[in-house]
Amino acid sequence: MSPEGPAVPLKSVGREEGLTGQYTLTQLKQDKVEVWCWAKNTVGTQATPCKFSVYAHGRPGPVRSCTVGNHTASTFTVGCLPGPLRGTTTSYTLMVYTQSQDRSGGDGGGGRGQGGAVIHKLGQMVRNITNQHPFFHVEGLQAGQEFALVVRVTNEEGISPPVVLSAFTLKDNAHPVIGAERCNGGGVGGGGGGGGGGGGGGGGGDGGAGGVGGGGGIVMS
Repeated sequence: MSPEGPAVPLKSVGREEGLTGQYTLTQLKQDKVEVWCWAKNTVGTQATPCKFSVYAHGRPGPVRSCTVGNHTASTFTVGCLPGPLRGTTTSYTLMVYTQSQDRSGGDGGGGRGQGGAVIHKLGQMVRNITNQHPFFHVEGLQAGQEFALVVRVTNEEGISPPVVLSAFTLKDNAHPVIGAERCNGGGVGGGGGGGGGGGGGGGGGDGGAGGVGGGGGIVMS
């Protein structure tokens, strides 16, 4: 039924197995419907129906084309493009975690992306920011640190799959890095990230201003 109108039978397909059933509502014209259901047996019909809301749009999709930039010793910014808009109220949440790295396989090369896989483990959450648009200014962080970022979208129907990024703050005496770096939604690494991805020669670098590649994985503990 619609919350504003009388109860009407909804077209659905499904199956029943014992005490449970699974149904798919079809041909919904409203963005939201309120569903009532009753159980029935030889004794009679359930006196009070179960009630729940169904949103036709489904849970939101993830953000895309995220960039991380404007790094200083205590701040950076994150900007993403929204996915397809679904539902009437959408919010965007950025969670910032401290990050540690485990390197396995290989004999160690220069910077990131060399000498085996790099696994990024999420540490302590240090920021949790929710905005109405997918743009965030993160401040008050410790200098010279690396962070894992998780971006999610929320609407009435649920929460999107996460998009995982990497970011860093500069050392206290470093110059600000103005501009943005495109992130692929993976971990840092993946061969050919900027900064420290130079193998064993050429100075390697510490990856401070390096790009974000698509290789390493993220372990969410």
